[in-house]
Parts: sequence; C-alpha cells; structure tokens
Amino acid sequence: MVYYLYGDLNMKKRILTIIICLILIGATILGSFYIALISGTFYLPSLSNYLIQKYNFSVSLSSLFFVIQVVAYFIAVQCLDKISTKLASFFNSTPKVSLEKKNQYAKEKDYAFVQITDNYVPYNYQELLNILYTTLDAGYETFTFYCPNEYQDCINDIKEISNTKNNEVLTTIGNYVSPYNNFSTIRIEYDTAGEVTVTVTHLYSQEEIDKISNEVNRIWTSLVSEGMTNKEIVY
Repeated sequence: MVYYLYGDLNMKKRILTIIICLILIGATILGSFYIALISGTFYLPSLSNYLIQKYNFSVSLSSLFFVIQVVAYFIAVQCLDKISTKLASFFNSTPKVSLEKKNQYAKEKDYAFVQITDNYVPYNYQELLNILYTTLDAGYETFTFYCPNEYQDCINDIKEISNTKNNEVLTTIGNYVSPYNNFSTIRIEYDTAGEVTVTVTHLYSQEEIDKISNEVNRIWTSLVSEGMTNKEIVY
C-alpha cells in the first residue's frame, strides 16, 4: 500500500497569495508613476541638505520611495505565508463538511482502536483516527475535513500518521474495513489553514468486485444444491 502526503495545496490560499502579490505590484506601478511626476520638484529638504553637506549626495523622493519599496517587499515576502494563511483561515472560519452516502460495503462497526463517528471536526488524536476510519469504512473516494484552532497538533499528527516510514496506523485502520473499501493508495493533502483532504484509490475497482461476486456465486451454485441442510453445506 502506498501513502502520499501533500502540503500547502489549499486553492483558497493560493488565490489569496496571488491577490496579495498583484496588489503589491499594482501599488508599486502606481507609486512609481506618481513619484515620477513629482520627483523633479519635491525633495526632503532636511535629509537632502544633510547628505549634500556631508557626503555630497542628494536624496530625492523617488530614491527614498525605492528604498521603502525594497523594505516593503522584503517584509511582504517574509510574511506572505502567514498573511495568506490568516486570510484563508478567516474565510474558512465556519467550514461545512459535505457527506456522501456510504456504499454497500460499509461495516459501520466500532472497535477498541477506532470507532465510527459523525463528528468530522477532530479535537484530539483519537477523533482524528476515527474520522480516517469512518472515511475508509464508508468507501469514500475523496473526503475533506478541517482541523480546528483548538487542536494545535492536528497537522503534525496528520504528517505522522501519513509518514511512509511509519505506515502502521493507516494499515491497521484499513484492516478494520471491508476489503472492497480498503485502499491500494491513499493521498492526504493539507495546508496550514487546517484543511485536510483524503483521496483514496481502492484496492478493488467496481469491475473487479463484480467479477469476484460472479465467481463466488458460480462456485456456490456448483457446490450447493436445493434441499441441502446447513450441516451438509458446512461440510
């Protein structure tokens, strides 16, 4: 079984990052045009006079704007991830989980290790395991849930669970579900805003399941005839 873990793939966050960059570029272009119009007549007298007297160097408003622009870009680049994360978190402040209907192979059984849940916002490690188990047991091909701010280790726990060097957790969870709902590969996408998307490639396709069912029925009808007792069927 193969596990994939992807980070920072939230589309909202990407869009917000692009918007912030466009705003910075737009502000730079507009500022440059404005400074170009007035830089020939407006200076900073005190700073300019000091530099002329001491270093024989004059500073125009356009030069000062360039320095401020460089500093602003440096700060923006350093904080861009945090800014976009905060904005994405704000727009996702009340996320809703969309549920599909479980397929016919869902067992919906509770075990000591994991239990079926209808709460898809985890607040601790066990609830996180329960969500992953419920997702697999239901036969979902893709499922998205959200880590709340209260569960600060949620993303770190996601990383740990999905670590290819430590695949015991997902493998163990898979052992509790129907073979038809178990996975051959599982991909987990997450971002720092707390959105987690699980994408499952099932071990058997529907075509393979149909072939297996037909073969089981063929063998059953060849071995069991009408009128046989349960004892005869077992032996």
